[in-house]
Amino acid sequence: MQVINTSQPEIHEPRSAIIIVLLGTPISVLALSYLYLAVEYQTLFLFNVKVHESGKYTLLQTMFYFDHFAREILIGTLNALSISISFYILSPLAGISRHSFRKFFIPAACSLLFFLLIIVAAAIHKNGFGSFLLDLLQFRTRDDLVSYGSHWHSHLLDIFFVMLFSLALSCIYRGITGTPNRTIDRKGLHLLFVWGALFVACTVIFVPTIKPLSDTRFLAHQFREIATHSVTTVPLAYAFLILLERSLSGNAISIRRDRQLIKRGMLFIIAASAIPLFIAGSLVGRDIIAEAQKKTSYLNLLAAHYFEHMLDYFFVSTLSMAFYVSFLFKSNKTPGMPQKTPDSA
Repeated sequence: MQVINTSQPEIHEPRSAIIIVLLGTPISVLALSYLYLAVEYQTLFLFNVKVHESGKYTLLQTMFYFDHFAREILIGTLNALSISISFYILSPLAGISRHSFRKFFIPAACSLLFFLLIIVAAAIHKNGFGSFLLDLLQFRTRDDLVSYGSHWHSHLLDIFFVMLFSLALSCIYRGITGTPNRTIDRKGLHLLFVWGALFVACTVIFVPTIKPLSDTRFLAHQFREIATHSVTTVPLAYAFLILLERSLSGNAISIRRDRQLIKRGMLFIIAASAIPLFIAGSLVGRDIIAEAQKKTSYLNLLAAHYFEHMLDYFFVSTLSMAFYVSFLFKSNKTPGMPQKTPDSA
């Protein structure tokens, strides 16, 4: 008697678990940071306690630090591009319809516009239009230090880190879920080129300097940004992108893991890790606290910093989703669905 093999390819649906991890990581980091600061300042109610590095802002003021957000608009836009491009280039979706574009892009764009109007108005109301422009045009990293391009220089390495880290997450996620159903197409390559061109253009516009690679304050600031974005900004944006993609594609059954893609992601992790390792090595033997605005512990400076980026978390996540939907939009095509591969046959 002939035996018919009815076994099916390995089926798994790990997206829900990945979303939980990606959302749980920033929530846990913020909760632990709050508890640490509560112990440090010996109170459970921190919203009226001056926790900011400058010693001027309470926790609530740190969370709604409008001047800081104005400085971060350019940086956040580049980071959102990094995240959305990395997520797009191995997306299983071939495109989306005009209906889907309107359904997801317009609400995201309107939310962002409304959000920016409120923040810009608050920043201008607080210190005036001239001060807002100084922040927007990268003159300030601290309230009391004004130098053209200084804020961009203080983020040069962490911006590049976010791109490498985003590419790593994209490869690992697509490899685990088994949805790398197409290679990087021409549009994906063009988007990577656009990101690189913007990065180089901004660096040139703000006048290149060796400080991001040598100055203690600049290096320490970039290290803290990497410690922040790697566990809050990027995971949070990726979680929302996965949820968005699931809404666009439906609960399609995953196929077998792509181990080669996972290995490629680990190589990107190694490349990204080289940046904080370089910074850490460069800071050995230096008096970092002497460069800080407040003479306190490293953990205190880091814990408060997570709350300083609260507005950025919404901005980067929402902008990443808007970018991703716009990359997928093809007005002359029907809604894209995951493409079949030999493994899924």
